[in-house]
Amino acid sequence: MDAHSRVADPRFVDAAARDFRLQPDSPAVALGFRPIDPAAAGLYGDPAWTALPQSHPPRPLLPNETALGLRLINDDFEDTPVGAKPAYAALVEAPEAGAVITVSDERAAGGRHSLKFTDTAEAPVYYHPHLYYTPRLVGDLRVTVSFDLYREPGAMLWTEWRHTPSYAKVGPCLYIEADGQLLFQNKRPADCVLPDSTWLHIEMSDGLGSLADGLWKLRIRDEKGALLFEQDDLPCDPEFSRVLWLGFVAHGTAPAIFYLDNLKMTLDE
Repeated sequence: MDAHSRVADPRFVDAAARDFRLQPDSPAVALGFRPIDPAAAGLYGDPAWTALPQSHPPRPLLPNETALGLRLINDDFEDTPVGAKPAYAALVEAPEAGAVITVSDERAAGGRHSLKFTDTAEAPVYYHPHLYYTPRLVGDLRVTVSFDLYREPGAMLWTEWRHTPSYAKVGPCLYIEADGQLLFQNKRPADCVLPDSTWLHIEMSDGLGSLADGLWKLRIRDEKGALLFEQDDLPCDPEFSRVLWLGFVAHGTAPAIFYLDNLKMTLDE
């Protein structure tokens, strides 16, 4: 940070209502910032120039967008060829070490395909490989992320929601250890060890915006639908209130494989 910067509340008139005018006591004004009149913002000049935006209508929403910028994940990987990478996700891999993520037809909770995570001892860092989505969920929403998971013995999954792309203000966060134990903020519930070599269905739910309360819900069921774990008050960062990053990480340091299927994000009533 440079010597003349200042970290402070900018004192907007009403940020929640998107009124970003500065109040008279704003520290930005004290630093010499000259406020502008947002009502005067716009395109000026020759009519032929100012009419140009009308000749370029907004682009249609992407298949996974329900509103502009709001991207709900819904992927069973059936439309992605075997050996290819999943759509809409960014991947961090170490292919030279064999730590990769690919669509596979080796196992599936439904249909023919699933997403295979291959971990290796040779990966340069523990979070290789991983993938993440950028759903940009902002506002007063209740969100559920569900997926099916098949862990081969020793496989370790880490999945979490983030307020920002960086590791800060983390929301729902789930670790599954190599022995099947759950881990929440360095605490292990003593009454649950998840089995490997079988499909599990996992649902993680939380409120965003004004509905965020620093607590989230988790349900884990076996492939027959029997409830293995349930808790409605798991803690997360109290400042977490939006989802700009959703990641799935193979975080072991030994050879192991797990599969994801039917990854889905829904808005709850």
